[in-house]
Amino acid sequence: MPPALPFLRLRRVVAMASVTAMTTFADTYHPAAPPPAGTGASNPVMKAAPPKHPYESIEALRKKAVPGHPLDEALGGRTRNGTEITPRTPECFPAETRDLFWRMDMVPSGKDGQLRPLDFDTDGDGKIDGKERDAIRGRNTWLLWGAGNESFWNWLAQDGYGITDFLVTLDSRRRGDRFVRAGLINQPGYRSNTDPSKRILGLYLDLPVAPDHANSDLPEVYRSQGAVLGNPPWDPDAKRPVIPGDHAGKPLFEPGDKALFEDTKSRLDAAGDGLDYTIYGYPSGIFGLRLFFNPDFYFFF
Repeated sequence: MPPALPFLRLRRVVAMASVTAMTTFADTYHPAAPPPAGTGASNPVMKAAPPKHPYESIEALRKKAVPGHPLDEALGGRTRNGTEITPRTPECFPAETRDLFWRMDMVPSGKDGQLRPLDFDTDGDGKIDGKERDAIRGRNTWLLWGAGNESFWNWLAQDGYGITDFLVTLDSRRRGDRFVRAGLINQPGYRSNTDPSKRILGLYLDLPVAPDHANSDLPEVYRSQGAVLGNPPWDPDAKRPVIPGDHAGKPLFEPGDKALFEDTKSRLDAAGDGLDYTIYGYPSGIFGLRLFFNPDFYFFF
């Protein structure tokens, strides 16, 4: 019998947890690892052209690993439990370039002191160029990117002797008191799910609200609607970054039960918030906690 493994893994968007995940697991499948890479807004690696032969690039990175340090999953090509996954390079994780959180951070501006979104057009030319967009990439990275620490939280959930129970934490039936219980902030655009028929593999996950549902009582120009994160009106043409084809054409892992995997994926896609889920995972309904497929579970089932 396979081990009892959760079908989803959790990624927490906390910088310290990210570093922990990259340096903790030394085992037979992860004999060496590279030093932690920065994830700041002006990250030259993110802008580099995709390697012509990605697996040659992966081998080159592995040779630079510090002896005795564990490889992370992306470079090692295996989970901590030994399940094979597709190795990935930094080019496989392009930073989100759209100003998705323009409604979140506001500053008083003008004589009336009215709150207005941050203006990243620092040179005042009416457009956001590449360098100015680094600030947007930085904010998105801080709020969304966990640097692969879903492996750490997966380990903690299974081997943490009950320190935390993510199934209880995520249970959508108690969405209304998450902040009181655990200091967690609900993601706007989602609602409580109490319908057993809408569970995903038995788990009550938050459901998206209708696209025309207002998520706050702010003035209409600043008020978000629905679950999908969108561009500000002054930057409508910004596009989601595209993963290089030499990586995007190959799945992260081969599921044992493809029908189960595809059914779960289609339901998570339908409840998504418009990000690249291969990079940032799926929304859990809690801001800062993202969901990822667990290769170990789908390898066995």
